[in-house]
Amino acid sequence: MKRRRPPQPKLRIASLGLACAVLAPIATGCVVATDGEVELVDDSELAAAAAPAGGYEFGKDTEERRHAVPIEKNAKWKVVYSVPLRDLGPDERVAVRGEVQLTVCQQSNMGGGSPCTRVTPFDPKYEVKVILGDSKDDASGPDLSDTRDMTCTHLKHHCALSVAEAISHGMHGNHFANLVVAAVDVATNGHDVMIVDDHHGGLYVTRIGKGANEKGKTSEGHDVSGGWMKLDMENSGPRKPHVTLQATLKHAKPGDVVGVDALIEAQTHGGGGKPPGCSGARDPLITHQVFVSKHANDPAGSKLATVTAKNGTNCRIGDACSYRKSAALRLPKDTPSTVYVSVVSSGGRSCSAPNDEWRLGAGSKLELNRLR
Repeated sequence: MKRRRPPQPKLRIASLGLACAVLAPIATGCVVATDGEVELVDDSELAAAAAPAGGYEFGKDTEERRHAVPIEKNAKWKVVYSVPLRDLGPDERVAVRGEVQLTVCQQSNMGGGSPCTRVTPFDPKYEVKVILGDSKDDASGPDLSDTRDMTCTHLKHHCALSVAEAISHGMHGNHFANLVVAAVDVATNGHDVMIVDDHHGGLYVTRIGKGANEKGKTSEGHDVSGGWMKLDMENSGPRKPHVTLQATLKHAKPGDVVGVDALIEAQTHGGGGKPPGCSGARDPLITHQVFVSKHANDPAGSKLATVTAKNGTNCRIGDACSYRKSAALRLPKDTPSTVYVSVVSSGGRSCSAPNDEWRLGAGSKLELNRLR
């Protein structure tokens, strides 16, 4: 199997929850996250069929195969998402990308059926990549992507990672694209785990037929955030969503496969102390989700599809933090000729101070890649 990536791969742009609706033809629902917010998700699993010559096929998996990953002294990979790749032809190419969010065990995670056995007394590192497996549980196959990693702490206990698009070729037969993770720390007692947050990630696979253009038509978005945004005190109500990055996709057609990559740089600022009597955390959790919509000013309300789940990472007040989104979708049958791809962000904490706020950094960007 041969694997090829651009010299500098672009960042192309999915809580334990309760599913509350399923709609056809795209299985779409909503979940109540552990922080009390309601979010929309796509919870379908689709195999990526064989791509015709000059064409494309798309598949995804946004249903986690496991709710926890053991922390080992040496990395042991575990499958979280899997997409079947049946009848791979030697002239096909396979593009993969994905996201996953893991959480360190804290006191709030103990009991109630949680996989946690104790509050994690160290700062584990976890890694993520996509591999070519022989089954949906095979975590040992050759790599289809680069490996990304993150160290998680009790400050940064929600830890989202994305895998940038990578394209492979030279495969044949029946296989599976598997997104795998491994958590590592030499201080583990053999029973420590990291939680795999439900409905906070996904694996997205595009099969590219013989002679088809693997890059397609590219376009870029821009910052529409308007400057500083408040970091909300979540105990006083749901965190307010902000449209931060947005791209206009013209001449769209149902069936187009759109890859979406974003880099969100968050610069945080705060003044004064916590609100009186507030004993919770102040450093915010900033999350991001991507929608395709009919209207620019209401991405969630006029959405055609949810491209990614909502995920993110805790960020210290006065610090700068980076977030990446990487996913893809096939545009649904009711897609109009002009649609909008939007990154919707929110941030806050249980004890946010009145002057706590954040804004996008200059390096933030949104890139689209449309295949037809």
